[in-house]
Amino acid sequence: MAVADVAGIIALIVLTGTTRIPQRWRAIGTCLIFYVIGTCLMQWVGSISQIYLFGFTLLTTLLVGWREGVGAVVLSAITMVVAHAAPSMPTSGFDERGCVTGNFVMVDICLVVAVGAVLSALEEALRRALWSSEALAQERASLLTSNASLAQEIEVRAHRENELREQRAILRIGGRIARLGGWRMPVSTRHMVWSEEVRALHELKDGDPDPDNVAALQFYLPPYRPLVLTALNDCTVDGVAFDIETEAVGAQGTAMWWRVLGVAERDAAGTIIHLQGAMQDITARKHAEMRHHKLEAQLLQAQKMEAIGSLAGGIAHDFNNLLSVILSYSEMLISEVSDGDAAADDLREILKAGERASKLTRQLLAFSRKQILNPAVLELNPVVAGIEKMLGRLLGEDLKLTLLLSPDAGKVFADEGQLEQVIMNLVVNARDAMPDGGTITIETSNVVFDEAYVTEHAAVAAGRYLMLAVTDTGVGMDKATQARIFEPFFTTKDKSKGTGLGLSTVYGIVQQSGGHIWVYSEVNQGTTFKLYLPRTDLPTSATMTAPAAPVSLRGTETILLVEDEEQVRVVMCAVLRAQGYNVLEAQNGGAAFLLCEQFTAPVHLLLTDVVMPRMSGRQLAERLRPLRPDMLVLYVSGYTENTIVHHGVLDAGIEFLPKPIVPVALLTRVRLVLDRRTS
Repeated sequence: MAVADVAGIIALIVLTGTTRIPQRWRAIGTCLIFYVIGTCLMQWVGSISQIYLFGFTLLTTLLVGWREGVGAVVLSAITMVVAHAAPSMPTSGFDERGCVTGNFVMVDICLVVAVGAVLSALEEALRRALWSSEALAQERASLLTSNASLAQEIEVRAHRENELREQRAILRIGGRIARLGGWRMPVSTRHMVWSEEVRALHELKDGDPDPDNVAALQFYLPPYRPLVLTALNDCTVDGVAFDIETEAVGAQGTAMWWRVLGVAERDAAGTIIHLQGAMQDITARKHAEMRHHKLEAQLLQAQKMEAIGSLAGGIAHDFNNLLSVILSYSEMLISEVSDGDAAADDLREILKAGERASKLTRQLLAFSRKQILNPAVLELNPVVAGIEKMLGRLLGEDLKLTLLLSPDAGKVFADEGQLEQVIMNLVVNARDAMPDGGTITIETSNVVFDEAYVTEHAAVAAGRYLMLAVTDTGVGMDKATQARIFEPFFTTKDKSKGTGLGLSTVYGIVQQSGGHIWVYSEVNQGTTFKLYLPRTDLPTSATMTAPAAPVSLRGTETILLVEDEEQVRVVMCAVLRAQGYNVLEAQNGGAAFLLCEQFTAPVHLLLTDVVMPRMSGRQLAERLRPLRPDMLVLYVSGYTENTIVHHGVLDAGIEFLPKPIVPVALLTRVRLVLDRRTS
């Protein structure tokens, strides 16, 4: 028995440790070992060995299956029946074969069924658990998939919401920067619904309700309300879209310009149910447009004045040539007739008319900025104070003159005589604007033009200026008059009271001095003329003394006279020769150059017109300098040219005699130039 047990144990160990045999066959082998041991022992020790057969059936049921376990029970029962039938089987004292076999079968079957039921229940439970686990795993996987999809959807929705918030924020930023908002009005209620930006444009406070269309209309200035109301009505009735620009005032009193756009919204039946649109603050654009129009008008005015000035300068030049002949011959004839001669009075009237015409040409030259200036660094306050008494004599008893001179008024570089002429012309103009009396105020002060001022005024440079203002309390002027007041011969006065050149002269002098002049006036509210001259920090110029008059106007020197106008040349030759001068005359620069080459004696003075065809007087003088280095030069002209004058000032060393030419002036200047050489 012991040997059988040991052999069975060894076999079990071998089967358990062998991994090359499939698990099911190892299980069957284990069950058979118990069966063999039980069968053998039944022959040796009797029925007690059936415990091994129990083990065989239990192991078969547990390791192989309950059906195989039932088969093992049947096999064990057959084995026991066969064993009990053998005569060699040991027995006890009573006949136990049938009892033992029946009990064994019943117990073994119950045990196998119970174990099988338990195993089946366990297997079913295991299967259900596995199925539930698989279902749970599938459900978990489905939930994970759903969660991932939901998370992705949430992420996409969150991203879209962020994009939408960003777009709304950008729209608000754009609306705030562009001052642009939307509005909506139901046709049934006509109650406005405004966006935040539109509310901001109307300067509404938080909590203020959006108004109806009647209340909203009150924000627009009265001239624009009919336009807005008509646009709303046409859009409500006929669906006509509108785009209008209006001037309005916000709730806090801020003046603005708005661009208002609107369209109609219809339902499925085509009925207009809403009006909607946009509103934008265009104040900055409108102001820029107004500045542009203002600067454009100033530029056009400046161009017009420049064109008129060029025309006036040309006319003055031609008139000066004619007046040179008229005035020279008049003086020459007057000197030849006796005082009692009846022709003397007629000649004096001719001379007087010529002098008046000469004054007009000087005014035209002043307007066209073609006159010669004698600028110096001077203080403006003494200039004004110096002519105060003279101005007082020009005014009547019912006019009051007030001076408001700034004690720290700076200095300017200008012609003192021309400035006096400017002040007198402005005061006379102010006097004529107050037939019933009033007050004239002359004011001086320092001002600085910054870039903001320059952008509002064409042709004005930034910098420091000295302002001279002349203000009256007279009848004033409308805009149309102000646009033409500086034009030559334009006047609102009676023809007997002026030529229309006073303000033109002022304009030309101020412009030629590098300054600017502006007029401010309202009808029945008076007028102010403001002159702005560039300030300078240079020291005040010393007072220049006029050269002493020559003792005699006669001379014997040789003079080369070059003048393209024959009548002027003839009369000048006559005047000079009458005083003993030797005159060589030429019509143009080429003839003068040839004459100078052929004439071998000294030529003491070149007397030449500045403006001539093909070769100017300055060019002629420079070409003759190598041939006649000691020859002096005296220029004459009806108006200045850049050949000898820059910014109204004669170039250094230039001697100049303006036209119209009169004998005394011609002889005096010739004699002074020649005497300066000898001195």
